[in-house]
Amino acid sequence: MKAWWTGLADRERKLVLVAAVAFGLLLWWLLLLRPLGAARASAVERLPLALQEAAASEAAAMTIKARGSAAPAPRVGRSLLALADASAREAGLSASLDRVEPLGEFEVRVWLKDADFDALATWAERLANSEGVTISEWSVDRSLAPGVVNARLTLKDEP
Repeated sequence: MKAWWTGLADRERKLVLVAAVAFGLLLWWLLLLRPLGAARASAVERLPLALQEAAASEAAAMTIKARGSAAPAPRVGRSLLALADASAREAGLSASLDRVEPLGEFEVRVWLKDADFDALATWAERLANSEGVTISEWSVDRSLAPGVVNARLTLKDEP
């Protein structure tokens, strides 16, 4: 390489140096500046949507906090055992409902096999928010199918 370089005339060496610098600047622009500019433009474009989503999330969190602090209406004339059984069936968990066992006047244990996790979580959330039932124990084991679980819950009703 050195022999090739020394074999070039002064004018050719200057031309090769100018071409190398131009090629280096082109690579710098193609590999660094252009992608960074595109990423910045994309981020600036997504910023208003991200701010809007953050505001919506904050408003939803405030709504959830406000709803969670309100005490549910007292249940009249329906035992916790009947409520647990009927509400699980209404939530689409009847095929998964293995057993419902009373542990006392204000406590019930519920076993579910191969239950859809989303339906289970929705049911538990509705019991807590709408019926005022507290879940004192919650044991969930993953099943072989995706989204399917085996669960054992202990529900308490405050008198």
